[in-house]
Amino acid sequence: MFDYHVLAANRTATLQTEMNADAAKGYQYSQFVGGETSFGGQELVVAMRPAAGSASALKTYRVIAASSTSDLEKKLTRAGEDGFSFKGTRRFHDGSGTEESVCIMERDESALAHIAYKILATARTSTMQKELQTAGQDGFVLWGITLSQTRVGVSEVVAILSK
Repeated sequence: MFDYHVLAANRTATLQTEMNADAAKGYQYSQFVGGETSFGGQELVVAMRPAAGSASALKTYRVIAASSTSDLEKKLTRAGEDGFSFKGTRRFHDGSGTEESVCIMERDESALAHIAYKILATARTSTMQKELQTAGQDGFVLWGITLSQTRVGVSEVVAILSK
């Protein structure tokens, strides 16, 4: 039997606070989505589930958002230096017209380690293929892939990798 908690917020800071409060009660991240809900407008919705074992209280969460790939890479790098591992990403329209990449990050306090993140972004899938091959040969593992738009409106594929 599972006892799920569903959290919803239209601000990443609020969601992060709620996720960490649930983690302190023995829950861990399961899934998330971003979009328009019936009564909340544009929201990030996270499902939390009971954590296995007693390590649940040792997890903390960081929710990061960035509108550019360079800003996303900086924030992921900081999170990796603080021992946070990547859990998932979604594109999110915050209701004010801004579209951002939102990432859920999780840290297991009993196993802190530095994690190096790398962002690849390109408009051409053939270029992404080549860049992923090179990154893979350098030891990077692909954790997430999403679509984004540059400030001048060009669609691009964005890959999130770590080692």
